[in-house]
Amino acid sequence: MSIKFNKAAQLSLVILLVVTLVFTPGLTGHAEEPEEKLNNLGSALGEYESELGQATKELEALVSEVEASKMDLLEAEEQEAKQHEEMKLRIKYMYETGSVSLLQLLIESSDLASLTANIEYVSMVTSHDREMLTEYQRVVEDTAARAADLEGRRNELSSLQTQLNEKIASTEEAIKKASAEVDAKRKAELEALQAALDEAKKYEDAVSPEEGNNQGSGSGGSNETTPPPSGNGSGSSGALYTLDQFLSMGVVNWGGYRFTYYSQSVLPGPGLNIPGRHVNADGYVSDGDGYIVLAALGAKGAVYDTPFGYQGKVYDSCPSAGTLDVYIR
Repeated sequence: MSIKFNKAAQLSLVILLVVTLVFTPGLTGHAEEPEEKLNNLGSALGEYESELGQATKELEALVSEVEASKMDLLEAEEQEAKQHEEMKLRIKYMYETGSVSLLQLLIESSDLASLTANIEYVSMVTSHDREMLTEYQRVVEDTAARAADLEGRRNELSSLQTQLNEKIASTEEAIKKASAEVDAKRKAELEALQAALDEAKKYEDAVSPEEGNNQGSGSGGSNETTPPPSGNGSGSSGALYTLDQFLSMGVVNWGGYRFTYYSQSVLPGPGLNIPGRHVNADGYVSDGDGYIVLAALGAKGAVYDTPFGYQGKVYDSCPSAGTLDVYIR
């Protein structure tokens, strides 16, 4: 038997489609989902904050090193100036008293060897002064170069801090927007789902009134009404539901069975081999004995009572247990 879609099946498919669209990420397109965007921004923010923390620690250590290098440079410059002043004083003294000193060296020197030794001593003192001054100048230059490098590195780290703070601020703003998008998306999903559930409730309310009418007055509380008169050829006078009511409701729950309909205009079904097949006065496809044609999960030829004023006979199969499919005009 071919599949048909009555009102109940259509509503079920609509609800299934809505739920699928609402809760299946990325089904409606390939654009980045708000949740994915928010996660990516959160990861980026974490990376920026980690980089900023590392840069801050390096900068703090570097600040102390820069201050220490400045103190070293100041001390080296002071030592250089001191050595330079001392050297100038000694040279000035030797030049100012040079003649006396040389005369004294000649007088006090007992021989040429002593004279030579005294002259070499004076020369060695001045040479030592020059070496000390040169060394202090080198220390000053090295210390100044190191201080400049440290200062440059500190400027780079300060610039990096500024850039990372700007990135963090920008990312936090983007996270706020993405969070709003996620909230809006979830709200829309919930509203769509609620609308589908509301529609299902409306349908349930529309098809369930007969259940109250079908409650029996006996102690068993059966949901069956008194069945129509048995036997062939029962007319519409015994019907609990007209065909128009059946079409409007889509599904009738009666006698422990779920009755649905199927129009032969959709599937004429010439291969069903129904003797005396015709459409009776009430619009049901019937056989020559007056049974309306049914499809059920069970043996063909089985006869069932129906709330439509006729007994039905199974000529076709239905995949759903407890469902009786009624062929109509």
